[in-house]
Amino acid sequence: MAIDYAQLIANLRRFYDFSGKVVLVVGAGGGQLLDPACKAKKLIAIDRDREALAKLEANIDAICVQNSI
Repeated sequence: MAIDYAQLIANLRRFYDFSGKVVLVVGAGGGQLLDPACKAKKLIAIDRDREALAKLEANIDAICVQNSI
């Protein structure tokens, strides 16, 4: 089953404003549902794959450096 993650994220953002909220993402290792434009107060990412979480953390750090966040 093909999933358009960009469309899914856009739908979530239209439904709910995550700005200033604590956001929990379960199964976050792939990073598909994490939106770097989301101004969450805190992001909690859970996944059983430690390597995937480490890659996700590196990707988020890189995005923050690129965007001076």
